[in-house]
Amino acid sequence: MKPYIGYSSEIYDIEPQDLISLADTPANLASAVASDDEITVLIGNQKLGTRDTLVRGRQLVEKALTSGQSHVPVRFCFISVIPRWHIIPLFLKKFRYQYKYFNSNIYHLSAGRLRELGLERGRRTAANAYAITNKRWVIPEEERLKKYQALVESLKDGFSDDYPISIMLCRTCGAKDSIDNGHHRMGICIEMGIDRICTNFIAAGTAPHWFQKLYLWIKNKR
Repeated sequence: MKPYIGYSSEIYDIEPQDLISLADTPANLASAVASDDEITVLIGNQKLGTRDTLVRGRQLVEKALTSGQSHVPVRFCFISVIPRWHIIPLFLKKFRYQYKYFNSNIYHLSAGRLRELGLERGRRTAANAYAITNKRWVIPEEERLKKYQALVESLKDGFSDDYPISIMLCRTCGAKDSIDNGHHRMGICIEMGIDRICTNFIAAGTAPHWFQKLYLWIKNKR
């Protein structure tokens, strides 16, 4: 039985040097990927010890490196670990959490370009940083500002590869990618003009492909 493959809702502009070292996707998995995008990466699963692999596009990546091209467009895909019939975790974080997994690699891209994709669930600034509405987790004003300033200081020497921004593929309704962790760092990088950042990916499941296409079509029409 072929694995159920989910696809990122976005095309990500990735530095080609991050892709050239990826091994080719095994033939039995590559045949299950229906993406027509010229460069496609199948993310691995840290829980299972599998690595990210390149489904297609190696020649384009090599050409980009040779010509000095800074970024190439990449579609990311993943093996869904949420059964096709089990739709509740696609909509409720509480149930989705037990399924989600991280990929193996990090990828470098532009913070400005990432913002253009509209993956932030809320833009964070000094004015609203760590402003938690839940009374149980609320942070005192002084501590909130101190925590934000410490983050600003940590980024003055540039974005660290040790702390990538995490993007969850098909996070919203099993259809739309969304930043899962890193909103504050994202906002600070934009404000400070730090454009080169890195990301890793999280996945769990995907809505039926027809629903994903319909959801994205409706969203883009608004």
